[in-house]
Amino acid sequence: MTPDEIWLSVVAGSDLEDTRPDFRFDPVFYIENNPDLSAAGVDPQVHYDNHGREEGRAGTGYESVLASLPNLDALIADLVTLPALREGLERGEPEFTALAYELINLGHPFDLTISDFSAAYYLAQNTDVAAAGMDPLMHFLRHGLHEGRRSLQHLRKDRLNGARVFDPSKPTCFVGVHECSRTGAPLVGLDIVKEAQETHNVIVGTLRRGPLMGQFLKHCHAVVVSQNLDRDAPFLGLDAIDKIDRGILNSVESHPFLKFLVRRDIPFASYLHEFTHYTFPTYKPIHVALFSDVLVFSSDSVRWSWGGLFDDLSFDVERDSFIVPQAELVPGQVGQAEYAKARRRIGDVLGIDLGNRRLVYGAGQVQLRKGTDMFVQASQIARANGDDTVFIWIGDGLNPEDVNFGVWLDLHLREINAGTAASNLHFIPAGEYYPDICAAADVLFLPSRLDPLPNVVFDAVRAGCEVLLFRNASGFDDPRYADHKMMHAVEYCNVAEAAKALPDLPRKAPGRRGHGRTAAAKITDVFSQIVDGLSDNKTATLKGDATEGSIDVPVLFTGADDDRDARRVERAKLQAYGRRRVWGDMSEARDALAQSVNFVHNACEIETFQWPTKAEAATPPEFSIHVHAFYPDDLEADLRRFCAFKVASKVLVTTDTLAKARQITAIGEKTGIALTPVVLPNQGRDILPFLKLFSEGYADSSTDELWCHVHLKKSIGVTDAADVWKDFLMTILLGDETRLSPAMFTAAWAGNGLVTAFDPHILGWGDARRHFSALSPEISDRLPAQPVLFPVGNMFWCKSSVAQQMIDLFNPNFAWPNEPLPNDGTIFHLIERLWPTAAALTHSKAVFIAKPDQKRL
Repeated sequence: MTPDEIWLSVVAGSDLEDTRPDFRFDPVFYIENNPDLSAAGVDPQVHYDNHGREEGRAGTGYESVLASLPNLDALIADLVTLPALREGLERGEPEFTALAYELINLGHPFDLTISDFSAAYYLAQNTDVAAAGMDPLMHFLRHGLHEGRRSLQHLRKDRLNGARVFDPSKPTCFVGVHECSRTGAPLVGLDIVKEAQETHNVIVGTLRRGPLMGQFLKHCHAVVVSQNLDRDAPFLGLDAIDKIDRGILNSVESHPFLKFLVRRDIPFASYLHEFTHYTFPTYKPIHVALFSDVLVFSSDSVRWSWGGLFDDLSFDVERDSFIVPQAELVPGQVGQAEYAKARRRIGDVLGIDLGNRRLVYGAGQVQLRKGTDMFVQASQIARANGDDTVFIWIGDGLNPEDVNFGVWLDLHLREINAGTAASNLHFIPAGEYYPDICAAADVLFLPSRLDPLPNVVFDAVRAGCEVLLFRNASGFDDPRYADHKMMHAVEYCNVAEAAKALPDLPRKAPGRRGHGRTAAAKITDVFSQIVDGLSDNKTATLKGDATEGSIDVPVLFTGADDDRDARRVERAKLQAYGRRRVWGDMSEARDALAQSVNFVHNACEIETFQWPTKAEAATPPEFSIHVHAFYPDDLEADLRRFCAFKVASKVLVTTDTLAKARQITAIGEKTGIALTPVVLPNQGRDILPFLKLFSEGYADSSTDELWCHVHLKKSIGVTDAADVWKDFLMTILLGDETRLSPAMFTAAWAGNGLVTAFDPHILGWGDARRHFSALSPEISDRLPAQPVLFPVGNMFWCKSSVAQQMIDLFNPNFAWPNEPLPNDGTIFHLIERLWPTAAALTHSKAVFIAKPDQKRL
């Protein structure tokens, strides 16, 4: 094909057929880069032909860039994928490089069809370039390549074709796995793919490559390696991805694929093996539970750990979850010859004679969760008791430079001379000796603190080994496993009891030939059970009855305009399933309060923000403001921005040092507002300093003073979203430069004890449940299953009696923890959720003021 034929074939069907029939001249570029011509109103083509070329004016972007980027031709040639264009470049024919550049420079969608560069993808991947308004192709050629920036070139290398040919007569299933390592969850994912390939086209998404990649490719149509498939999918050039009918995410760690599935409204199940106790950040299990059509658990013990989260989200456990065990315990027996050979080999590796000594082994990554330290302690107890049992841990991960665990375990091992010929404790790296360990050992001791259903247990039983583990530490508490004759459990993390139980367990009894070693322990219909359950939960019916809600607040997606349609999809899905993370509208929140019989909810009301009239504003109630200013940097701006500070009877500002107190005094003098700085330990974030005002005599709980509590603690390094959130709260609570908020007037009314902003998010008790024991049973037993509403962000108006009631909820000598504090699950997060309870206990109302026109995120 000639250069002109290639140009016309690519731009066919677009306006460029008429506006730019020749790639050799770009009229838009010419006018934009020659403003003198634009003002003169000349025809760009005529001017270029008659004058511009002779004057040295560039007629295309290629001509302009070539002068300053000498290696441009080579850079462009590396990007071209269109065969006809590549052939011309390889022949070295004139004009083909200019043609290639001009085609790529047209941008989306032309660039991705003829090259390994996409302007749209580059800007989506490199948000800083987009924010700066820079030309994506120019940035990539001049900087991105050298900086190692990811582009379409990299994305396409992460799209791998599998061995299975796409069959249009079959449905298509997406299976997401977090990695392709030879570990538990990826192996389960591979089994799902193997089964799925029989009835479906399978596309596998993974976050990371690994040694199992070849196996996945063998059993699927394609594998895509992507950290953000939602963003990458349109640029993959994989037609099958638009034909996906359903999906399965294997493990919580596959959560990055949620956006891809939800945006496209693809029904999917999540097959879960993780306890929530160790799954962080907490948004991962929350988002998986919110947006999966069904949750499938490998054991009921694992599902039980999600109970509190289910309560917070109003997740219908009966309808939307079920159990599919990943495997069955299949007992087997090792033959005598294999047993003897394995013990000799392990003895040779360790440099000891195992003889007829009992052999106990542990297996897995050397880490705290796996309980390797308790395995070591059990060996010490056995040795002290005169027991000649040999303890062997097989697994990798001991890092003597890891100060969180490895340093101390390494010291422990050296102190007890582990690994020496005289020791009863030895470590063997993972790998080739694992089958010998299983064959030679009598007992697998699983000292894990939490472990869903580790494969080593199934392997041990198939090798005729007894298994000892801790109760409430794994999925093996399920009756289908716990009642097995080869399974034995002791009290959680009671190493002494475990060491005592080990010698009493039966020794291995090898058979003459052995049997059952090759018996399939895996349940072979995991995929079909998940797909059947996905169909049976009546997804289509539920969605057909759903409305999307009127409050446009993002949960999974962003608040950007580009995600507007995706937010509609996510809201509709949450509404369909009755799951709560964002209120659909204020009437839904009011209905939730009205339908509750709990005394806390009966004392809550929702009102709509209305600026006070001039007459009302002329006579504001008497009130005080408390500001906690660990970082006082934004204090001056807030004092100037909100006129409420000028009207307040007193403004107390707590901080943690005298130097900051002096800074606060100076800010008060500068703004003309009398500030009273109070130095208190930075304990309890912002809320304990507020409550301490009452015990320290700065606030009077004997009279029902009206207080507004706000904080500035996160003023340094906050994100744009945090600034918007703070503005949302402060406007509702305080008003603006010239107007007072209605919140203070509402708070002053008799019968009202607490007033705060109505937040569209529904957060539940979260991990704060663990601190219910800090309250008296008379209170904790009366708390609602969900708080429903509370002052998110811990900023509010309240009467002194309510603050005093909050203090009284706790023991007066309660040992408040110090900072730093985690993101959730502290006693202070519990206090945040208890403010409506404190108001209800004073027989007053908690009022939540909604301001729909105030942006929350």
